[in-house]
Formats: sequence, C-alpha cells, structure tokens
Amino acid sequence: MAFIPLAFVGLFIILAVWAVRSPKSRTDKEVGLTPQFEEICGGRIGMMNYTWPLVRHSIYDDFIVIKCLGGCYTIPRNSVKVERGDGVLSNGVLYKSPKYLGQELRIWTSSKNVVLEVLERNA
Repeated sequence: MAFIPLAFVGLFIILAVWAVRSPKSRTDKEVGLTPQFEEICGGRIGMMNYTWPLVRHSIYDDFIVIKCLGGCYTIPRNSVKVERGDGVLSNGVLYKSPKYLGQELRIWTSSKNVVLEVLERNA
C-alpha cells in the first residue's frame, strides 16, 4: 500500500521539474542569440494563468519570445503593441500582435519599467 503514494510523489516531483525546466529551453530561432532582456516570470496566456516560474519572457532585437507549458509564442517586434497590463495584485505588460489576434499575452513582471524601456528604445 505504501508503494502507491510513493509512486504519486515521484510522479509529482518529475512533473514539477519538467514544468519548471520546459520554459527555459531555447527555440531554434533563439540559438546563438543574446536577449536584450530575459526573465522567468508568470503570465496569462490565452485562458491559462501561469505562476512564477512557469513562463520565460525574452526580448530580442527582432522578436519577443513567451514560452510556457502551453506553448511558445514568437512575436515580431515590428508589429507588436505593448500596454501596461496591471492586475489587482501584479504588475505586467500586455502584448498585442496581429500574429496572435484574440490571444491574451499578458506577462506578470517585476521589471515592467525595464521591459517598457527596452521596447521603446528599439521601436
């Protein structure tokens, strides 16, 4: 009987490690590039709300990457609109892109001013 709860604990630990490590892996487009800004954070992607540390938010010269368990979103910088996306308890930014029409891409960041500055600097 003790084997069944131990199996669930082991499975939970494996899934937790996978959930935290998955967003950190680089996409093919990112390999060899250095981001202007990068953080591990939380976010609201579509209908799902992800807590820290389940989202990676990376800003490159030509695109922005939002990577989480729900997928990877690569937003071209030349077509993105950025708004302050503050919630009741969290600061954030909201990305709007024609590539992801109707998709909510909200990042809960503790560095909102830095993100906005980086995006404005290269707009």
